[in-house]
Amino acid sequence: IASQKMSARHVLVRKLDAVETLGCVSVVCSDKTGTLTAGDMTLRDMVHFSTPSDMVTETDFSTTDPADKVSLASKMLRGGVRNNATVITGPGKYVGSPTEVALTKAGIAAWGQSKVKDVMDNVTLYEIPFDSANKWMFVAEPHADGGQVFSLKGAPERVLKFCKFAYVGKGEERCITPMTPEMLDTVSASAKKLMNNARRVLGIAEKRANVPADYVWDKTSMEYAKENFLSDMVFIGLFGIQDPPKPGVKQAVEDCQSAGVKVIMITGDHPDTGVAIAKEISIIPANQELPPYTVITDKELHDKVPSGETFADDGSDEAKRLEAFWTQVVVHARVFARVTPIHKQLIVQALQKWGGKNADGKAY
Repeated sequence: IASQKMSARHVLVRKLDAVETLGCVSVVCSDKTGTLTAGDMTLRDMVHFSTPSDMVTETDFSTTDPADKVSLASKMLRGGVRNNATVITGPGKYVGSPTEVALTKAGIAAWGQSKVKDVMDNVTLYEIPFDSANKWMFVAEPHADGGQVFSLKGAPERVLKFCKFAYVGKGEERCITPMTPEMLDTVSASAKKLMNNARRVLGIAEKRANVPADYVWDKTSMEYAKENFLSDMVFIGLFGIQDPPKPGVKQAVEDCQSAGVKVIMITGDHPDTGVAIAKEISIIPANQELPPYTVITDKELHDKVPSGETFADDGSDEAKRLEAFWTQVVVHARVFARVTPIHKQLIVQALQKWGGKNADGKAY
């Protein structure tokens, strides 16, 4: 009889203990990109300085040209396509992260696949691949007029740390302007606006270099490159990439919540982007002020990691400090942003240890 009822609800079970385990779930931690969202990213916006006090948003990329050295939109898109880990395996077929693929597809839509491959196939002298700790990637390539071009792309707040200058109006050397605190505020405001529209935002910068022709690039360490290649970069602009929620996810989240299961988003994206998506899919309320501990970032987790492999109950000052923080987090947090793999492990350990209690320490 039970099997018939389950069948009527389109439930097929091979191992009963799997259903029993699922019935014990009280919290679901989910990645964002490709799980809660479709993972089919599209470049929607390119934002750059038109004057030192104002940024303009480009949404039509068809007029860009990889050979155009003046247009900032062209310079941006070429940089996004060149500083890229995507591999084109055929017409409409790509291997790479969805973010990188979105930039490649935008280039192909604007210029055609042949021109994009020409840009991507330019000689790579040195590169630092993207990783979750740095949150940026770096490429050095020869410049047609001699010397080299260094390109940096990644999380805007990380890219801006290396930028001493910015292109304003055009992508020519004479249009390079010192980056002022007011300009940094303008970039931050533009990035926040994109993130509030649920965009994944990347910053991009470059600079000309004149490393000697006999320099041995293969022997360059990442530490040396950070210190000597990434300083005094010239900010170009911001990419706004759309990744809409996956169909059915909002309903699934609401079904979990109605069954007493808490859903938590864990993402490497900026908190503003994570919150915008979380509101769209009902992980957090759309029109309410968020209480403390709802959104937790890597900055807040920086000193909340135990010195050992996991949380200790030894009565030490560290144990008390961590417990005071995490007992609040496991109750209230709905979005973890800019997290690293070690943070993800820590979040799960904290939920397993304190997730069955309210903020007052009493069991549910």
